[in-house]
Amino acid sequence: MEMSEKAPRNWPSRSGCATRWVLASAIQRGIARSIPKLLYKLNHDCGVPSDRLEWHGHNDFHKVHINGATAWLYGCDALNTTCSASASGPANPPLEGAIFEYIALKGGLNGINTLAISALADYMRSIGLPIPDNYPFAARRSTSPAPASTPAPPPG
Repeated sequence: MEMSEKAPRNWPSRSGCATRWVLASAIQRGIARSIPKLLYKLNHDCGVPSDRLEWHGHNDFHKVHINGATAWLYGCDALNTTCSASASGPANPPLEGAIFEYIALKGGLNGINTLAISALADYMRSIGLPIPDNYPFAARRSTSPAPASTPAPPPG
């Protein structure tokens, strides 16, 4: 952390799993496999504040959303995402999914305009980036009963 004191405050320290690692959202796993324990060690033993942590998970084992949500719950302020998983294939959680996960975890919109997801999807299509048909919130034939053009319900 001494070296990081010289870096601009807005530079995050990235945490995450490398390809073929199976990190668990459960705290009962050992440090090498437990997201809660890994983030606890970074926060408390290494002194890395939450606002300097960014989770950069992968979807090798279909755990991209649960691991990202777990990182948020255990002290990581930022979650690395992509727009409909287009920029890095299936590696990072889709932004629109992460937005709704964040809303669910926080219990409210916290200033988030969910209608912007539809505008982002339209822009992506206009520049030739495909959105998989099975992606809720942004796909033209979404499996979700509530498209992104529908504001999120109020908490409670």
